[in-house]
Amino acid sequence: IQLTNRMCELRPRELETWLSHLEAATSARRLEEAETALQRIRSLEGTSGPSWMLGRAIVDLLRADGSLAPEDLRKVDQLLTGVTQQRPEWPRPHRYLGRIQELDGRFEDAIRSYSRAVELGDRDPLVLSRYLALLNELEQSETAESVARQLLLEPEKFRDVREIRLAWRLAFDT
Repeated sequence: IQLTNRMCELRPRELETWLSHLEAATSARRLEEAETALQRIRSLEGTSGPSWMLGRAIVDLLRADGSLAPEDLRKVDQLLTGVTQQRPEWPRPHRYLGRIQELDGRFEDAIRSYSRAVELGDRDPLVLSRYLALLNELEQSETAESVARQLLLEPEKFRDVREIRLAWRLAFDT
């Protein structure tokens, strides 16, 4: 965070710098710093910009810690849906949209969102595990196994092939 903070001081008008700082702050769950970055992103991009919308949704999710009121779920859902419409090739909004849909009990929609995130290159073990677990829970275990096998055939898309094994264990061994 210190590095991205310094970058923001040196380049206060560059959107990419603030996006890096937002990413670092949300990863560290430092929500006050994330809010500062969001304010700056909003001033550079506006509230209809996809980076601000995605950041706002992520910070709201982190702040709620998985327990959003129905109206807040709808708000975050709308933000993420807006991002997917503006930037359909970005995997992250699909990842978080899947999480919101899962929290809202819309499991089929969550499967589609997680599937799209994975299709676009998201290889986060937690995303993969939720995707595989939902498939399994909805009695689509053959599809889950097929997806896992397909991912294992693409080791170059992972930083480490152990990520898919971890996702499998998280999905089925708990």
